[in-house]
Amino acid sequence: MKPMGSKIQVAIPIFNNITVLDAIGPYEALHRLPGVSVTFVSDKPGLVVADEGRFKIEASASFEDLPNPDILLVPGGTPKLLPLDHKPLLDYIRKAHECTTFTTSVCTGALILGAAGLLKGVKATTHWAAYPQLKEYGAKVTSQRYIKQGKIVTAAGVSSGIDMAIYLASIITNEKIAKAVQLMIEYDPQPPYDAGTWLRARKPIEIAGSSRFSTVSVGASPVAEEMAVKEAPKESFLKYYKPTGYHFDTVELKFVLFEKKTTVVFKIRVLPRNSSESPPLVLDGRDVKLLFVKINDEERELEEVAVTSRHLTLKSLPVQPFLRVLDVIRRSFQEKNGSNVIRRAFLTCYCLS
Repeated sequence: MKPMGSKIQVAIPIFNNITVLDAIGPYEALHRLPGVSVTFVSDKPGLVVADEGRFKIEASASFEDLPNPDILLVPGGTPKLLPLDHKPLLDYIRKAHECTTFTTSVCTGALILGAAGLLKGVKATTHWAAYPQLKEYGAKVTSQRYIKQGKIVTAAGVSSGIDMAIYLASIITNEKIAKAVQLMIEYDPQPPYDAGTWLRARKPIEIAGSSRFSTVSVGASPVAEEMAVKEAPKESFLKYYKPTGYHFDTVELKFVLFEKKTTVVFKIRVLPRNSSESPPLVLDGRDVKLLFVKINDEERELEEVAVTSRHLTLKSLPVQPFLRVLDVIRRSFQEKNGSNVIRRAFLTCYCLS
């Protein structure tokens, strides 16, 4: 990212009525990284009133003092008080974005990136209450905790800025150091209630005594409600279950991990429920590439197998009253955001009627 020995410059622009944790949460993680300098900047150096007058935070530099940061991290605040038309701030963000390695936001800071014209057609997230405003800037709204597209990284509401900062730490340095930072700040969230996302807090919640959220109701954001409905798990009932045409006797899985891909070998011992029938066998998965299929140790022609991005269908199986051995080799690639995880390496089975 920088020549050896050079400091990585992180600029956090602050303004009146920012939400303190939007800025301080990521700062707490990033300033601990070796070779990283984090600076709070504003129109001019000095104190900035935060959280609607309840807190003050100091900018140690002006926009002109740090015009070309490596990382720009824009915090948010109460939507109605955001400086969405403050020309000095928007100009600074636009110019800095031209040379940043990463341009990022926390919470409603995404609205400021949108006002600067940086999010049109970009997948981005923000606080759930601001989904409608974010859509107005042309962003493709997602409810992910944080999301990276190109060099733009946006985080959801307030506390998610810490998650994003630890993710950035892994890119700036390495995974080992990022884990050490997470340990040092003891970031291990275990909230007493499972109500931290729109999807899980489906019943109305009212919070009194705050000018920011005098009443927070889950019905207050149609966009969030629509997204929650789309992302909610589908209900399944036993009465709708239809037995498959095959009985899976055993399933063996073998994972071979590489830097940029994971190869998964599925060895499945299958018994037909009806020895006189051989219905198609369908295996579900996602984002995988089929390498080959074997049945009873004989490799099958791929023409006999229909493959889509979500399904693998064996069009015909031999009708024999004994065990079949099906070897399915699938390769899944790591997430585009760089997280080195196996992505939904699973199989389920059903039969076409």
